[in-house]
Amino acid sequence: MRNQLILASIPFLILAQSCNRETGKGIPIKAPTSAEPEPSNAADSETAEPEPSKAPELEPSKAAEPEDADAQFKLGLMYASGDGVPKDDVEAVKWYRKAAEQGYTKAQYELGFIYSRGQGAPKNELEALKWYNLAAKQGHAMSSLSLEYRYRSGPENDEDAFDFYYLGAEQGNADAQFNLGLMYANGDGVPKDNVEAVKWYRKAAEQWQTDAQIHLGLMYADGRGVPKNHSEALEWFRKPALFGNAVAQYNIGVIYANGDGVPKSDIEALNWYRKAADQGHIDAQFKLGFIYANGDGVPKSDIEALKWYRKAADQGYSVAQFNMGVAYFNGDGVPKNDVEAYKWFLVSAAAGTEEAKDKSSVLEKRLALEQKAEGQRMAAELFKRLNP
Repeated sequence: MRNQLILASIPFLILAQSCNRETGKGIPIKAPTSAEPEPSNAADSETAEPEPSKAPELEPSKAAEPEDADAQFKLGLMYASGDGVPKDDVEAVKWYRKAAEQGYTKAQYELGFIYSRGQGAPKNELEALKWYNLAAKQGHAMSSLSLEYRYRSGPENDEDAFDFYYLGAEQGNADAQFNLGLMYANGDGVPKDNVEAVKWYRKAAEQWQTDAQIHLGLMYADGRGVPKNHSEALEWFRKPALFGNAVAQYNIGVIYANGDGVPKSDIEALNWYRKAADQGHIDAQFKLGFIYANGDGVPKSDIEALKWYRKAADQGYSVAQFNMGVAYFNGDGVPKNDVEAYKWFLVSAAAGTEEAKDKSSVLEKRLALEQKAEGQRMAAELFKRLNP
């Protein structure tokens, strides 16, 4: 059985510049959602967006010189807070914009905040991203954090996904670049284009975006958007693997197990599978069970095989659950126990494993009524625990 590479877990991020959706040139995707922190003062938090700064003491009649961005910004603060002038959000936006258009980062951030919340101007996610990006490119820390949150949360509306990610991707945000690559790879909102997907994966991967590195490796391994090249795939997998990424470690194990672009090595495969399995990677755990059960490059050990099958089975891997049933049915590495075998076959069968259905039927014919009832009770408890 040939081993299969697997994808990384996929998050999503942002964009903003319109583009032709028929040709796909210029659109993006989304990311996992999590609650955005309530804004607070930048001095008090490194992660949440602060509320606009408190206005300084300034006379509005003398504040805004035509080229004085700092004074324009301060006047915007005064109107935003009603400090010395009637509170007027529209007037505040006007003065923030004048300062922001001169490259004043604090004003750019304030505009991003306003458009993201719809306070003083209609809510406009893409307009917010534009101003956050402009400030972030000049090193404004809170704008960078705001962008990071948004690119990881994804767009509020799917129809804005391409623009959402494209804006960030063009301005160098690695998460946005990765998600834009996903859109092209999957044909999600744009025509499917593996070459374009590779382009954006590479941009993100070169900035050490882990998921992009893994996906770029998969593109080389499969020959999608680039000529097939397992050596290149291995190099992209190796980068995150050396930093402990379990998916990359598993994929390296697959490469060595198959001998794709490298000399086939059961020992190397076992080494990388174990690294991933020790972190709870379910496919790696099952693979280790299979290796020990068959003695592939290691001394055959039913006990070691059962250990790894159990870890995968306890995470819901149905084939591992079936193998647990077989172990108890045959007494491989454990005392023979038909009730325990029946339990595992029932759970695996519930997940759709046909062989488990056949095995459970065989056992039902030879188990006593109280044994069947006990096996069913244990299976129900296990199934409930695995599917809360």
